[in-house]
Amino acid sequence: KKKRTNSLNTLQVCPNPSVKERGSIKFYVPNKEKVSIDIIDLNGNPKINVFSGVKNKGNYEIEFNSVTLKNSVYYCVLSGESISKAIKFQIRK
Repeated sequence: KKKRTNSLNTLQVCPNPSVKERGSIKFYVPNKEKVSIDIIDLNGNPKINVFSGVKNKGNYEIEFNSVTLKNSVYYCVLSGESISKAIKFQIRK
């Protein structure tokens, strides 16, 4: 049974720390809206745009490829018209 993401926990990066070349981002969208998911470094420099587009209200999980990311700490940023959330995660290869 998959664990569902809800509005109290709107953003997760799995696994964290990531030791593989692929990870997943679980997130919740409270309303139909355009959302963007970006991975940025600690200096605010964008590294990967994981998703940009319209999502209906609900829970989602998107895979991303971290092969271009170096061992470091990053932020995963979820932004939209009614949501804005950032969490730290770590890459260890």
